[in-house]
Amino acid sequence: MKKTIKTLFTLFIMAASGFFLNAQAQSTIVNYDFNSGASYAALTPTLSIGVTATASSTEAFTTFGGIATDASAFTTNATAGNAVAMANSSGTNTRYFQFDLGGANLPSYKSYKLYFQAQRSGTGAQVVTVAYSSTGCAGAFTNFGTTMSVATTFATSTPEVFDLSGITALDNQANVCFRLLASGASGTGTLRIDNFQVQAVLPPLAAEGVISGRVTDVNGNGLAKVRLTLSGGELSQPIVVRTNAFGYYTLPEVEVGATYTLTASDKRYTFANPSRVINLQENVSDADFVSEN
Repeated sequence: MKKTIKTLFTLFIMAASGFFLNAQAQSTIVNYDFNSGASYAALTPTLSIGVTATASSTEAFTTFGGIATDASAFTTNATAGNAVAMANSSGTNTRYFQFDLGGANLPSYKSYKLYFQAQRSGTGAQVVTVAYSSTGCAGAFTNFGTTMSVATTFATSTPEVFDLSGITALDNQANVCFRLLASGASGTGTLRIDNFQVQAVLPPLAAEGVISGRVTDVNGNGLAKVRLTLSGGELSQPIVVRTNAFGYYTLPEVEVGATYTLTASDKRYTFANPSRVINLQENVSDADFVSEN
């Protein structure tokens, strides 16, 4: 009975670990509902830990009635509240809303997606173009290929999700900036946006393993201070350790899922097979070497 309970508990922990790992891997890192704040600087989005976001616009801060998010949203905002707007949305991609992302943890994220809803007045901008910069809002912007056709009601503006996950230039950057540019107005009507959300992927932390073994002579005696050098994989430089007085060594915290070369060397000893290739998928405890002399 105790063994069964222990097994079930272990399976639960494994399942829970997988759940939280997946939850960590992909998330909404920025969520504006625009329901509070009397200026762009005063807007308070919901943010992931270590991520910052600042909203701005070429136009004066204006609000209109908003809308709750729909099924396409990354995170549900249940309250309609406010939408931000530009009172005059005329021109071609000269007026825009802007979102500046930064923070200590932003370089960990990749594979961006945007979600927002848009609405126009009868003479307002009929098209929203997404532009992005991988070097912050002061950098060069590139227009994303897909645009949004804006209707006079929030519910019929499509598309609402912009998948920028293929834009690898945005991956793992310290400062990312997005613009929502207005065009196609027939007059000086308004353009309104609500529920601006940014989703990104946080790759799971690499699992780590241990490589260990022993270096002996042909009689099985441990050899001290033999140099072991591990190279390859994603290592920026080789890892070097030496055997202890009994010939044992350990290489801890080695990233699994990669292939390494392990080499034994010493001026006092020669090895018929001084190197071995290790495809590390789990802990290796028998990476042994035998000296010929």
